[in-house]
Amino acid sequence: MDQKGPVKTTLSVMIRWIFGLCFILIALGMIIVNEYLSAVFMLMVVFVSFPPISNLIDSELNISISGPVRFLLALILLVGSFSVEPNHSFSVITDAQILLGFHSITQMKMFVTGIGHGMR
Repeated sequence: MDQKGPVKTTLSVMIRWIFGLCFILIALGMIIVNEYLSAVFMLMVVFVSFPPISNLIDSELNISISGPVRFLLALILLVGSFSVEPNHSFSVITDAQILLGFHSITQMKMFVTGIGHGMR
C-alpha cells in the first residue's frame, strides 16, 4: 500500500492552486497600476501554474509538462515579469527629498540616522 504517490500529487496540486491564485491577484494588481507588460508575464505564469488553465492547455495542445520543467518555466517567467517592471525606488527617494526639503541623499541619510538634526 504505497500512498505516497496520491499524497504527493494532491500536495503539488494544492500548492499550484495556492500559487496560481496568488499570481492571478498579482497580475490583476499589475493591470490596475498600468504595468501591462509585467502583467502579461505574470498571466503566463498563471497559465503554467494554475491547474484548471494549465490542464486545459495541456489537453488542447496534447503536451505534458513535468513538475520540474513547469517550475523552471514559471521561474523564468517570473524573472521576466520583474525585469520589465520599472524601478520605482529612485523616484520614491526623490519624492521624499522634495517633501522633506533635503538637497541630497547624503543630507537625508544624515538626518535619518540622527547626525544632522540641524541640517534643515
